[in-house]
Amino acid sequence: EFLKKSLMELNIVESYFADWFNNGIFVLNSECRIIYVNKEAHDLYVREEKKDPMGNDLSKVLGTFKDLKEMLGKISSPTELALRDEVYNMHIHPIGFQDDLEGAVIIMQDMTELRIKERELQGKDMLIREIHHRVKNNLQNIAAILQLQMRRTNSEEARNAFQASISRIMSIAAAQNVFSRQNIDTVRLKELLSYVLNTTLDSYKFEYQNIIAVVEGRNIEISSSQAIPVALIANEVISNSMKHGIRDAETGEIRININENESMVKMEFYDSGKSELIIDGNDEAKLGLQIVKALSTEQLGGTFTISKVTGETKAEVVFSK
Repeated sequence: EFLKKSLMELNIVESYFADWFNNGIFVLNSECRIIYVNKEAHDLYVREEKKDPMGNDLSKVLGTFKDLKEMLGKISSPTELALRDEVYNMHIHPIGFQDDLEGAVIIMQDMTELRIKERELQGKDMLIREIHHRVKNNLQNIAAILQLQMRRTNSEEARNAFQASISRIMSIAAAQNVFSRQNIDTVRLKELLSYVLNTTLDSYKFEYQNIIAVVEGRNIEISSSQAIPVALIANEVISNSMKHGIRDAETGEIRININENESMVKMEFYDSGKSELIIDGNDEAKLGLQIVKALSTEQLGGTFTISKVTGETKAEVVFSK
C-alpha cells in the first residue's frame, strides 16, 4: 500500500516510471528504514552492506540520520555519489508534506560508464592539445632557423621573402596555439585574430612606430578546419597593410571588425595607410593578395574584396561557418 502511494506521489511531481528502468529504487519509511527495493537496488545494497536491505537503513551510503526530515534537510537532490569504483546520480523524492513525511523514494542512476567515457575523452582532449602545442613549438623553431638564415643574406629581395615566409609560419603557429587552449572542434575567432594581429605586427612594426591595433565584434566560433586559412588570411592582409599601406609612418591604425549574419561570417580589415590602392602592384604584393583570394574562395568557400573607403583601405572576407 505504501509503495502504491509512493508511485502515485512520484507521478504527481512529474517523475516518470519509464525513466527508472535499470536504476536502483529504494523506498524508505519515515524512520529511514528500507521497505522496498528493486533488483538493481538490492544488488547495490548487498555489494555495499553485505546484507539484505529490507528493514535496514542506508547509513553506509548516505550517513546516519535520526529521521527522514533530517536526511532531507542535509542531502541535496540530485547529488552524485562515488561508491567503490562506481558512480551514481541520486534523486530523492519525499512522500507526503514537510510536516507529515511518510517516507521517500531514492532513485540511484548508475553513471559509472558515462564517467569513464568522459575521463577517456578528457585524456584524448589533453593529448590533442599537447600535439597542437608541440606543433606550435616546432613551427616557432622553423621560423627561428629562417630568421638566422635571413640575417646572413645581403639581398633585400631575399630578406623580404624570408620575412614573408616567417610571418606565414608564425600565423599557423598562432592557430596551433589557440587550438591548444580551446575546444577541439571550434575556435573563437576574435581570440585567433587578436593573436595573429599582435604576432604579425611584431614582425613588421618599426620600434619608433605607434600602431593602434583593435579587433572588434562578437567572439563567434568557427570550425577548427577554418582556423588556419583564417589565420593565414589575417596575416597576409595585416602584412600588406604594414608593408604597402602604413609603411614607415610614425602612427597608424589597423582595425578588424567581425560580424555574423545567418551563419555567414564577415571579417573587415581596415588600415589607415594613405598610399594609393594598387591591386596589380609588384610581385610580392600580388602574391599576398593571390594567397588571400585563394584561401577565401577555395578553402573557405567565400569571397574576398579590397577597396578604399573614406580614406582607409578595406579588405573584406565573407564565408559560411
